[in-house]
Amino acid sequence: MIPLPMLITVARYLLPALAGFALAWAIQGWRLEAAAQAHAAKLAAIEREREAERRHAAEAARARLEAAQAKADAAVAAQARLETRLKEEQARVKAALYALPSRPCLGSEHLGLLAQSPGIRLGPVPQAPGGALGPAAGPSADPAHPAPEGRGAWGEGLTATDTAVTGWMIDAAALYETCRGRIEALRQWAEQSD
Repeated sequence: MIPLPMLITVARYLLPALAGFALAWAIQGWRLEAAAQAHAAKLAAIEREREAERRHAAEAARARLEAAQAKADAAVAAQARLETRLKEEQARVKAALYALPSRPCLGSEHLGLLAQSPGIRLGPVPQAPGGALGPAAGPSADPAHPAPEGRGAWGEGLTATDTAVTGWMIDAAALYETCRGRIEALRQWAEQSD
């Protein structure tokens, strides 16, 4: 057995060492707990910041998309106004055209050549302003629009008047302007969406 005085001496030195060790252990635990809480708070702040950045980026993308859609809608509306104006102008010019005297201009040979050209389809021509459509002003290479009965393969004997030719030119110019306007609207939209 250990003598009592020795036990008291060991206890005098050992107990404070054990208490110091326990206190150091508790302090280290508190320090580590505080560091873990600080890191958790930093991580939560970083997550909140990232979420705010994601929301901001999504809102900016939505705003850009809405702006692009508004520009596209404006371009479509402008194109529709242009096409309406072109149709009104075309109708006004054609009404003035049909008020003028008309003379034969192209014979069946010329009409046959025109009908064979790519992209040209000759069709009926009004005989008078607001009047009914007359017979085909010329032949057509389009199988869906064959030459009139009894007129031969290319509608021999048919002639086109200068009024009919001018009407075709007005129609072609209106189609060109409509197409040009649509291409310009697409070009502007593509430039704005970049």
